[in-house]
Amino acid sequence: MSGYQQDIYPENLPFKMTLRFSDLLLEQWRSGRGKPHNQWYWSLVIAIAVTSLLTLINATGIFQVLEWAILDGFFRARPKEAIDDRLLVITIDEPDISALERWPLTDRDLARILRQLDQSDPALIGLDIYRNFPVPPGTEALAEVFRTSPHLIGVEKVGHTSVAPPPILAEQNQVAMADLVMDDDGKVRRALISAKVEGEVKYTLGALLAVQYLEQQEGITLSPSEDSEEAVSLGSASFMPFKPSDGGYVGADTKGYQTLLNFRGLIMPFKL
Repeated sequence: MSGYQQDIYPENLPFKMTLRFSDLLLEQWRSGRGKPHNQWYWSLVIAIAVTSLLTLINATGIFQVLEWAILDGFFRARPKEAIDDRLLVITIDEPDISALERWPLTDRDLARILRQLDQSDPALIGLDIYRNFPVPPGTEALAEVFRTSPHLIGVEKVGHTSVAPPPILAEQNQVAMADLVMDDDGKVRRALISAKVEGEVKYTLGALLAVQYLEQQEGITLSPSEDSEEAVSLGSASFMPFKPSDGGYVGADTKGYQTLLNFRGLIMPFKL
């Protein structure tokens, strides 16, 4: 019997069979203490920690102003684009007001300017001046210009402080919105394309002029995009709607149909 036991339990075994399994685990844990962790393990832990921290900080909007500044710098650094000969911009600035010695323009002055523009046979005219009430003299002359100019588009404001459109142009469905979308630093980086007002979809002035011009002159129409249910196509160009957290934005106001602007240049990108 004793010989049999020695065959089963030889003296040279490194452990005894009576050792419990929990003791084995404890022995392995003790033998592994003090050994350095794999370097990839710590790299992964640090990467996850840094990414999580940056994500949380970015969600607060701290980096938003910095990213706007970088975007502005990108546009300033781009090469200038060629002047688009299809567009003519007529401004009314301080020297004009000083020469007239009055403001706002009277209906007679505005009617005279519109008649002069009409002599050049423009495809469309966008009047980015509020005219919700008469400014005599010349009210009848301006009303006649409004009635006889099917290519003239006036403006209204539908935002916080609304401004009604010219009544005659409103009756002829020749009105667009003049509303802008401004960032918190007072700069315009997004374009408002359209908005639903009392169940009716209205376009902003620039969007309506572009859509009508391309349709009349080049046969290009605005249509749903094949790439996305939310996007719209204008010829070969596709426009995706702006989302609250696109780019460097955090929880931005996305009312209406907005898109990020693609600036053409800094100084006089169009004929003045």
